[in-house]
Parts: sequence; C-alpha cells; structure tokens
Amino acid sequence: MKRIYFKNLDGLRFLCFLSVFFHHSFFNNDPALDQSETLNFIKFEIFKNGNLGVNFFFVLSGFLITYLLIEERKLIGKIDIKNFWIRRVLRIWPLYFSCVLIGFVLFPAMKELMGQIPNETANPIYYLFFISNFDILNAGLHDSSLLGVLWSVGIEEQFYII
Repeated sequence: MKRIYFKNLDGLRFLCFLSVFFHHSFFNNDPALDQSETLNFIKFEIFKNGNLGVNFFFVLSGFLITYLLIEERKLIGKIDIKNFWIRRVLRIWPLYFSCVLIGFVLFPAMKELMGQIPNETANPIYYLFFISNFDILNAGLHDSSLLGVLWSVGIEEQFYII
C-alpha cells in the first residue's frame, strides 16, 4: 500500500507539541516562585493550553488511523486487522516499554545513586497492560515523571482495541 503522508499537518503537530512541552516546562518545587506574577502569567496564561495540544493529538491520531483503514478497505476490499496490529506494535511498543523500564528500574536506581529515596507509587502491572491511566486515578502522580506521561499511550492502545 502506498504510504500516505499529510505534510500540511506537520505545523499543527509542532504547535501542539510546543504547547504540551511548555505546559510541562514550568513546574517547580519552590514556593517563592509560585508567587511570581511573571511566572504565573507565563505558566497559566501563555502556556495553559497543554491539554488542548494533547486533545488535538488524540483527534489527529483518530483521524489518521481511520483514514488509513478506510483507504486500505477501498484499495484491497477489506481491513487486515492482523497487519494493523503488527504495525501498531512495531511503532509504539519498543519506545513505550523502554520508557516503562527506565521509569521503574533506571529512575529509582539513579535516585539512589544521588542519595535520594525512590518513592514510586506506580504499579507495573497497569503499565504492562496499557492501563496506566487507571493507575494514575488510583495512586495519583508518580515519582518518575516519565511514567506519568504514559497514560496517553495507554488510552491510545485502548482506542485501538475498541
């Protein structure tokens, strides 16, 4: 099947990435900084739309997957579910499970090396089955921020199953 690519969506993807990136970039543990009018203006007025970027990525992903499946059906008369799953697995799972490994093994080890005490509340079982979004609902935010962002991959995998 011919590779389909929507070049005109690259700019929108970049703006969404940037909004999510900056939304997360202004986190701090200093109570004095929380009082800064400048920081609060930047954080809550300029870059408050990180959620909009995430939502757009979900809409874009849904559009692209649906479009590709419709095109496949037009081209060969059916949707090859097995091939669809193989493509998804090869595209998503290697990076996802690398992040899980880093979050549960490397991150706590690095904290210990730096004299800190790891305090991971995340449950690895949720991550093995792509339901980490439910783990965050149960346990709250995790010690490893890398694990915290994997909820979106879990939702995407749940979407693929449905």
